[in-house]
Amino acid sequence: MVKDESGENKPATNVNYQLDRQIGFLLRRAHQHASSVFQSIMREHGLTPGQFAVLARVHECKELSQNQLGRSVDMDTATVYGVVVRMEKRGLLERFADQNHRSRLRVRLSHEGEVLMQQCFEPAQTVSEKTLEKLSDEEEQLLLNLLNKLVDKS
Repeated sequence: MVKDESGENKPATNVNYQLDRQIGFLLRRAHQHASSVFQSIMREHGLTPGQFAVLARVHECKELSQNQLGRSVDMDTATVYGVVVRMEKRGLLERFADQNHRSRLRVRLSHEGEVLMQQCFEPAQTVSEKTLEKLSDEEEQLLLNLLNKLVDKS
């Protein structure tokens, strides 16, 4: 908005704002695309992208505290707690007290969780390939590098 001669606010007419060139809009559209691909391929496994991320990180780390888990997948405490509780109820995760800090909960995959993850790795790789299929190998690597740079907290 700009003020005219009388001091009234009027829409700016010379602003060169193009929605299709805005990073937030493009990231949201890319996220929608990736989520749609994920759902179409992973539907049979009954996991959301967030649940899969939690299970995949626990698989990578073998076991970790619930707080470490949340930080490692960029989920706040309440969100990761909810995901962990739901995955525990499904028999995919186990929570247990840390031997050194009894008040700290640690998380690991159950046997059923390990079996499910083994079934999910190939389709999950297909999700990434299908999401990025319009890009050349060089473009794919550049995009991944730039996105990692955007989210790097160091």
